[in-house]
Amino acid sequence: MTLRSGQPYRIIFLGLLVLWLIMPLLLADVAQDAVPMAVAGRLLADRPDAIYPGPDGGIFDPQPAFADKSRQYYSGSTWRGHVVAFIASPLALPLVRALPQSPRAASVVYRELGMLAYVLGMAGLWQRLVTREPKAAEAIVYGTILLTWFVVYPMALAQTSPFMFLAVSLSPSRAGREPRAAFVFGMVMAVCIAFKAFPLLLLVVPLWHRQWRPILWTAAFVAALTALTLLAAPPQIWTAFAANSMRLAATGMDNPYNGSVDAVLNVLGFRSLALALGIRVAIVVTVGLALGKMEDPDSRWACAWSALLVLFPQVWGHYSAILFAGMATVLVERPDRRRFLWTLPVIGALLVPVALNPATSVGPVLRLTANGVGLLITLVVAMSPVRARTSLAD
Repeated sequence: MTLRSGQPYRIIFLGLLVLWLIMPLLLADVAQDAVPMAVAGRLLADRPDAIYPGPDGGIFDPQPAFADKSRQYYSGSTWRGHVVAFIASPLALPLVRALPQSPRAASVVYRELGMLAYVLGMAGLWQRLVTREPKAAEAIVYGTILLTWFVVYPMALAQTSPFMFLAVSLSPSRAGREPRAAFVFGMVMAVCIAFKAFPLLLLVVPLWHRQWRPILWTAAFVAALTALTLLAAPPQIWTAFAANSMRLAATGMDNPYNGSVDAVLNVLGFRSLALALGIRVAIVVTVGLALGKMEDPDSRWACAWSALLVLFPQVWGHYSAILFAGMATVLVERPDRRRFLWTLPVIGALLVPVALNPATSVGPVLRLTANGVGLLITLVVAMSPVRARTSLAD
């Protein structure tokens, strides 16, 4: 049996996904981004006022009570020299309260949940794409091999951004037709909104297509999280979150881990909010015109997610996996998808240097370049005229 037969590709793909699920169990250190989640869960009961940074704080400068509890998690572990603040929305507080809060358990659980989101997203993309185009198996396997290098990066941090990857891999058009798919869509989107907030903007796509089921289920899950948050935390938690988010957006250009337009302009010596706004307006107009010419809601969904990577003021490198899910989703909806299968390993290759996560002036340029090129490829493929197959052998 050769690798051209298809079945070996399936075996390799499943083996890689199993490897992804095993990797979190092999790490013994404390996960940097699991700590603020666990600490916020512990402080929710008695010190909710200390969850978000104070007026003079920042992402690496939480309040003293928060910092003290965070340092306890690094006892006997490698100390990184700083602690990370909790920056998720208050909707995430009921979730982090329910999850483990001990150092080892929190790290393992958050890492494993993130990898599970990646695996579910990849499995869904395989099923949707390879079922329609068996030759896509090879491209997905090569892309998955390259992604294996990338996913180690957010996994080691215990990031929640893999849930955005899972969200991109879902089909809003299917969620508009099938109640079960709408339920899953709503649940995943509610988790994304709880931890990242800005995915709320993406609901404009199903709204555009009047796909009410996924919107209603998302609203239901968000409403449930809101009710739980109001029961567990004082109303002031919302103003603290809003103030902290505004500070992060205003100071994001100085963060070497940010890949936004502002951060890149700052590195290049153009510290101008007006210029950054002008570039964003140009991108919004260009992408808006492109989305307006698309007819397929899933392609619009994928391209809109990818566009946020060059529009949002705070873009961490681990967000970039969205590009792969977006590209695969666009291919699913093209009858001539076979001629664009090369884009999957290309997008995977784009993500390899992003995973290096350099904390230097190169970092923002590297991230924005990868995201910009990935978005451009996705838009070009989504808008390319469809070529009819000329023979059954194609």
